[in-house]
Amino acid sequence: MTGSYDAALGAIAVCTGSPVDLADLDGIRDEPELVAALRHEGLGLVRVSERSRLDLAIGSAAESVALSDGRPDLILYSFELDHREEVDVCGEAAQLADGLNLPDVPVYTIGGQRCANFGPVLRTAVAQVRAGTSTHVLCVLAHRVSVGDRRMPGDIGVMSDGAASAVVTARPTAASGFGVRGTANPVRSELDHMTSLHDNPGAAQAFLTGIRTASSDLVAGTSAPVSVVVTSHHRDSAVDQLHRILRVPDGLLYRGAVHDYGHCHAADPLLSLWQLQRDDAVAPGRAVLVAASASSWWAMALLDRLT
Repeated sequence: MTGSYDAALGAIAVCTGSPVDLADLDGIRDEPELVAALRHEGLGLVRVSERSRLDLAIGSAAESVALSDGRPDLILYSFELDHREEVDVCGEAAQLADGLNLPDVPVYTIGGQRCANFGPVLRTAVAQVRAGTSTHVLCVLAHRVSVGDRRMPGDIGVMSDGAASAVVTARPTAASGFGVRGTANPVRSELDHMTSLHDNPGAAQAFLTGIRTASSDLVAGTSAPVSVVVTSHHRDSAVDQLHRILRVPDGLLYRGAVHDYGHCHAADPLLSLWQLQRDDAVAPGRAVLVAASASSWWAMALLDRLT
């Protein structure tokens, strides 16, 4: 390894559905007060696609492969199944590799942490390149609403269709946008959703203690100041709770992708990092804290913006 990075992350790409205004969305359009409240708290558009989750994943991943300086030798594919879906997970993984013209590359599917799947995906990729068993790990996170309402529990957000991808390498390359300083294990919060902290005091306290400890441990190991905090794309009131939990100064939360993309499940962190690069919203050498939260899980990572 060079420097003090665990790994490097780059070649970030996204593929989402078409933008649809909240006021035109089934299940919400008939509730103007809810639409107004969501708009007031940072949401505006939802991404809706007729393409399959697999097609969205291939669209994003193909761009990451094109941006990468090397051919992937491992693919990590993350998605969550709706309980009403009947999907051949192994078959979909194989189709992803075939669709990328990488039929000889193994595909590991990673799931179970819902919207926090970014955490175990990144942690697995870092472990692979650090062990020397892989040189270029292609990470793909995809989601498509299969059936029913796009409203999230507690109306903390609205689900979008989309995929995001990136390539993790052992050392920074020309395609790398971020150095990975460290990751925290996904931890189960045992909460129904982020707005239910007051409903289960015991679980809430465990959630608060765990996420504060993880963020403190990650940040303590770097001299670079944290300039940006990236979270899941929920409405402001839900994210404000996480902001208070992390005890970060005002103004550090990056919300640049929330209005235009809605909540793309576990792809949110990569989508925000992609937009953050496009906006040039953090200077090289500054740290980015990623806090991915789900209805019952959270995961964290500390990244440095590279030159």
